Amino acid sequence: LDSLLAKSANFAQSVTPLARTFAAWVSILTGTNPQINGALDDLIPQYDLHLSTILSKNLQQHGYETFFAIDDNSRYDL
Repeated sequence: LDSLLAKSANFAQSVTPLARTFAAWVSILTGTNPQINGALDDLIPQYDLHLSTILSKNLQQHGYETFFAIDDNSRYDL
């Protein structure tokens, strides 16, 4: 994580790309905006998302165990 942080941009202030929590989380976790990651609405089907850059997959490849939890009964493997 230290290596990732050293190469990352740090924003003191930011604005959400879409006024929906799910879209904002997908944007945060992928580093892409909704037009790129596909999270154009709240809780859309996972197969409509473009998650190739999602942080959890990168961490899993380095031996970390990850999970994503929301207060909805939808199932996402992020």
